[in-house]
Amino acid sequence: MIAKFERERALVELLIRRHGLAAGKYIDPNKEARDETGADVIAIVGGRRIGIQVTQLDTGDLRGRARASEKAVWNDAQECGYSTYGSWAQNDPSKLVAAIARAVTSKMQQIVGCDEAWLLISASLPEMGTLASTFVITQWLPADALNAATISKLAACNYTYAFLHVLVGNDDALYVWSRGGKWQKQTQQVGNQAKEVLELLDNPSELREWLSDPDGKADREAEKCLREFRERREQGQQSEEPTLQKASEPTRNPFYPGKWYTVGELRRVAAQLQSARQMDPALSAMMRVQSQRWAKDWTEELHALKVLADHKAFADADTFCWTPSDAADFIVHVGDGEPINIQCTMAYAEWPDSVAKQGGHLHKLEMKQSNKEGFAFLGGRITEPTVLDPETDALAWRAGIAKALKNKLRREYTGLHLAIFAQGCAVHMIETPLEQVALSAIDEADKEECQRIFSRLYVFDAQAGVFFEM
Repeated sequence: MIAKFERERALVELLIRRHGLAAGKYIDPNKEARDETGADVIAIVGGRRIGIQVTQLDTGDLRGRARASEKAVWNDAQECGYSTYGSWAQNDPSKLVAAIARAVTSKMQQIVGCDEAWLLISASLPEMGTLASTFVITQWLPADALNAATISKLAACNYTYAFLHVLVGNDDALYVWSRGGKWQKQTQQVGNQAKEVLELLDNPSELREWLSDPDGKADREAEKCLREFRERREQGQQSEEPTLQKASEPTRNPFYPGKWYTVGELRRVAAQLQSARQMDPALSAMMRVQSQRWAKDWTEELHALKVLADHKAFADADTFCWTPSDAADFIVHVGDGEPINIQCTMAYAEWPDSVAKQGGHLHKLEMKQSNKEGFAFLGGRITEPTVLDPETDALAWRAGIAKALKNKLRREYTGLHLAIFAQGCAVHMIETPLEQVALSAIDEADKEECQRIFSRLYVFDAQAGVFFEM
């Protein structure tokens, strides 16, 4: 039997991945939280402490009855030596909406001690004895149908967001509600995450490993990758390419100014560094505060270029030269085209009640606090929670992006491509499109001047799809 927290953590992790985000840590509030939070799982995402209430949908007329019936059918099938069974999914849209409303009602409570409060309702769980009784036919469930049934209930709680996450379906549907707004349905083609879930259904033993021991399974997979890498290196298949001097103790930037490298080499070193940070907490702590010069160069320039290259789908064979002393930080050759001169800069949210004078300084204080306590409250206060909402988040990032733009509106950058790495903005702006915030920031900075100075302008975060180009 999988422990309650591990099961709920696995469902939260699937939601985080659906957004293209990554959590640095998952906390069991019953074990680690100092005070009662009201959350089932606490996720640290981008340094932000998110308290999440988790429930699993039951589509029957009475909560729990449909799942209990399906589980009994599955148990009977197993006792008879069968590996399959039959069960009906809910095909009455009105009963489905009523079941979702009951799920919301069961979680009408307050979450405290966190930067944000989320409600997660997981549906269509890919498990024997559970799939049919939690199944949602998303083509029959428009977002508008959830508004009348649930909005008043959600408004009575302090949830920032509520999610109905349908794990198995042909349109990978995610229903999202944000405070002050209405439900919206987000769909996409079945991608890597859905394929991975479906592949795991064909391998029940591996699925049990991921659900019962996600940390251990992840460690074993990382060790497998490192072992295969060492074997290839010992066989002489690795060429003399830029690499971290020692995977667990890098002490300098493996890229040198004025030399040409491929984008593939940049991606490979980025993957090495990510693995090294996962294995070495001290290295990860240093990278957060950038106490060594090479860490700052990596984060603000080389890693920013790697993220831009991923968004723009640069080929591994495309080349770049790092020129930190020039107006352009990089010269990039993409295919057979003309060289692209790129200037990189960072943008940070500018919160109205921040303890720091500017977003960059606040970010460093947040990272120091994260190293000290394991997390920092976002929103500007660092050591105490701040009540935020989607509008405040969007305004803070608009101000931060506009500030980064104004700092680069100089004659020396004429004709360059400006790349603004708004690291962490995807965590705050789940409901607000980056394009909307970026265009507003450009207007604030002076759109005509931006168009006169820069040949291209990019604003982006590391998550897939969080990208704007003008």
